[in-house]
Amino acid sequence: MELLLLLLKNLTLTILLEGAGILLILHKPRAILYSVLANVMTNPALNVALIMLTGYARLPYWPCLAALELSAVAAETWAYASLLPSLGRGRCFLLSLALNALSFGVGVLIL
Repeated sequence: MELLLLLLKNLTLTILLEGAGILLILHKPRAILYSVLANVMTNPALNVALIMLTGYARLPYWPCLAALELSAVAAETWAYASLLPSLGRGRCFLLSLALNALSFGVGVLIL
């Protein structure tokens, strides 16, 4: 139950931050839905993988987190490119990178 609450807290915070971020960047309210979809796809998997890699496999935290965050950026780039094809892949990559940097940065600050 504790793990589920942690995953829900992390996902909620990410959705709020990245939803606000994508709205500020794109000025399209519908884009918030795309951000929610992208984060539901990546955030729980990232957090579970991080727990497994660092807790059970005893791998170092920061390298695992960096690799998983880059994987999330790649997956969310694909999602945004699929949902917002008019932006193009390059801008979708930058969008995903910026949004993930925002939520990562806030996460580091509140650790």
